[in-house]
Amino acid sequence: MVLVSAWPALAAGLHLDVAPATLARVTYDPERLPPEMPPLAPDEKAVTEAEFRIAVGVQVLSDGSKKLAGGRRWARVTVTAIDVETKLHTTIWLPPDASDSLTAHEEGHRQLSERVYAEAQEPFRAQAKPWLGRSLEGEGGDVEAARDAAISRLIEELSAAWLARTHRVVEEVGGTYDALTDHGRALMAPDDAIGQALAAWRRAHPEPSDP
Repeated sequence: MVLVSAWPALAAGLHLDVAPATLARVTYDPERLPPEMPPLAPDEKAVTEAEFRIAVGVQVLSDGSKKLAGGRRWARVTVTAIDVETKLHTTIWLPPDASDSLTAHEEGHRQLSERVYAEAQEPFRAQAKPWLGRSLEGEGGDVEAARDAAISRLIEELSAAWLARTHRVVEEVGGTYDALTDHGRALMAPDDAIGQALAAWRRAHPEPSDP
């Protein structure tokens, strides 16, 4: 889930507000699955859902505009401030007869999500900071719409970058974690499986080096 917004009157610079991760544990009725519960795979009795959220506010200075053919307008703006708020909410769905090993397995998914959430903050900050001082261009029916279009593209790009560092990582690493633990049926401890799964992902997706 992604929440985006543009907030006025921001202080200059980049500001990242990291909300504490929140958690809900739900015992579901296998005969009456809640409509909001994610679907279970054929070999699964439990599921953990991690929702990574982001809200982005951008402040800009107008840097010119002009008329285009057909009455549309073009505008250019310079980014002066970016405010970002990140959140993680995890829900663990368990049946009434969940075994200790199954519960521990799903708690491992929670731990994975919270670890990825914590470790994504500083790389994301470094990814967002270069946008300060950059020029953005947009088109619209009037000058205000053209400026909004320019800002919206930046918000979309930052939101996509955040999800790539969080949701995408948890989806891919979570699949490896499930394979290593056989969905809680194998003897490997969740902590060991998380470490191995994350290490494998990082080898396959190294952070780009600074130029």
